[in-house]
Amino acid sequence: MILGDLSKAGLRLVFLPSELPSEGRPDGFGLGDALLVSPNFDATIANLIYATVLSAALPMKPKIRSVLASHLMGAVQQALALLNEDSVQESQDQTASVLTYLAVTAATVWRLNGKPEGLATAVNAYRRALRDGPKEVTPLVVGELKIRLGSALKELGVATGDLNLFEEAADALESIGAVLSRKTHLREWGLAYQGLGDVLLVRGKQEMESSDCANAIVAFDAALEVFTQQSHLARWIDVMNQRGAAFMTWGAIEAGTKELDGAITAYRAVLAERNQSANPMLWAHASNNLGSAAFALAKRVRDSELLREAAGCFDAAVLIYEQHGHTSAAEIIRKNIQRVERLQAAGGA
Repeated sequence: MILGDLSKAGLRLVFLPSELPSEGRPDGFGLGDALLVSPNFDATIANLIYATVLSAALPMKPKIRSVLASHLMGAVQQALALLNEDSVQESQDQTASVLTYLAVTAATVWRLNGKPEGLATAVNAYRRALRDGPKEVTPLVVGELKIRLGSALKELGVATGDLNLFEEAADALESIGAVLSRKTHLREWGLAYQGLGDVLLVRGKQEMESSDCANAIVAFDAALEVFTQQSHLARWIDVMNQRGAAFMTWGAIEAGTKELDGAITAYRAVLAERNQSANPMLWAHASNNLGSAAFALAKRVRDSELLREAAGCFDAAVLIYEQHGHTSAAEIIRKNIQRVERLQAAGGA
């Protein structure tokens, strides 16, 4: 759905996607977004409007996805001139809105084709929207821009291996606490800390840095104060799953047991909330994660109960993976089952 109004100052358009997008993603529409353009907009802006309409419609059009994707990529390509430094809108508000929508549509292209060029465009557009936009702007708009910039930087860092991008992403997300009040912008505050935890976890995995893992857990815990099990179950599961991953990575770096204990606790909580009948693959993924954590700790402490828990989790997960045709993943789990059996035979049980 497209809502809009026309005045002497220009055209104001609000795009409501046909399906609610995942929050905190670089290709997501923000609650505070509105496309502001002059009444006599040119062909470049027309292409941006077209690309935005396609981005909003794509989630609910799976049958013609490839056709829409082709048109979207062409429209974004034609709109790239908006990134030129000499491309000036009539006001700072218009500049920020145009660059924000260019970022969203370019990130949507990346989501479709997996090529980092779309992410690089999104990063540059979000940076310029923050730099060249109005100095006095609502905290919600700034917060949502920084959340999406941080997410885009993280994904671009993963794609390119540039560690400096993770640092910039962390800085952008940490700065949101100074912009937004937790009391008045609880959702954005929680998304920022979830995003920060994701950035630190990815960097911790790549650098095998325990301090990043520890700080990621602190960030995830802050997000869980907002996205509680009672109020935001789906988001709570996502954050708790990432919290488990941070503990697992930390446990792989350190030689102790408390980190792997933390992973087991997190993954048990996630598995308890997964519904095997409604979402068998998500349930199997959670079961496999718990099996991996239990097995990792069992190897260190020679705990027979943990070995049996790991075996049960792997056995349950592999059946579902095989039933759904995920043969490569099932083969990996089969090898883990064999490792459990060898440890049991060697006296680990």
